Amino acid sequence: MKKIIAMLLALVMVLGLAACATKTEPAQPEETTPAETTDTPAAEEPTPAETETEEPAATEATGSVYYLNFKPEADEAWQKLAATYTEQTGVPVKVVTAASGTYDTTLAAELDKSSAPTLFQCGNQGAINSYGDYCYPLDGNLIKHETIDMGRDTDTLALSYSLLDHDALVFRNLNSTGVALCCRNNERKVHVEFEGNPTIMFWHHPDGQYLCIEPWNNSPDFVDAPHDIAKKPNFICLKPGREANRSHTITIL
Repeated sequence: MKKIIAMLLALVMVLGLAACATKTEPAQPEETTPAETTDTPAAEEPTPAETETEEPAATEATGSVYYLNFKPEADEAWQKLAATYTEQTGVPVKVVTAASGTYDTTLAAELDKSSAPTLFQCGNQGAINSYGDYCYPLDGNLIKHETIDMGRDTDTLALSYSLLDHDALVFRNLNSTGVALCCRNNERKVHVEFEGNPTIMFWHHPDGQYLCIEPWNNSPDFVDAPHDIAKKPNFICLKPGREANRSHTITIL
């Protein structure tokens, strides 16, 4: 009886060892003995994890960005944005802020260097005349002399995101001094008053669920604009000591 019990225990132990060996190497079912299974080096069998870690090297970001900032009061915000961009893309970003009143001379000096700014600001026609050779033309963003009929004898426009996906809507020489964005589902409204601004623009980013209502005193340049600021529509020239005010008011109703 003792021999039978001993043989049963030995058989249970053998089956237990075989089961454990099978669990340690599920990828090699052809191995039949524990010894052969444990002797096979695990490193010789490539795993999915090893394959995945070898691929991303080809997509590493290259290049760098150097931005010469115009406004000292915005330096902190630009530095945070640069750090976030570098963290997310791996592209190093350097932001240098020119001292107040020295942007023109700083920009001229920096553009003479081999590591010139990749981003800088030209805020007027004089700057374009000075640094136009370093600027990228944005001709595709100019206004064409083409109009579309948005309705006649009505004070209401049926807006939709698809209507604005192609580009902004520009309304010039308006008789109105305000517009209201109304919700179709309830009585909620956003009213924008822009007395003194003869142009209003509606636009949105194709990926954004919003509408921008933007009053302008003039308008963006046309495709055949002379690039002379004094010849822009509704141009206001202030002589010394004169003032002009333009404002708009947003009211949520």
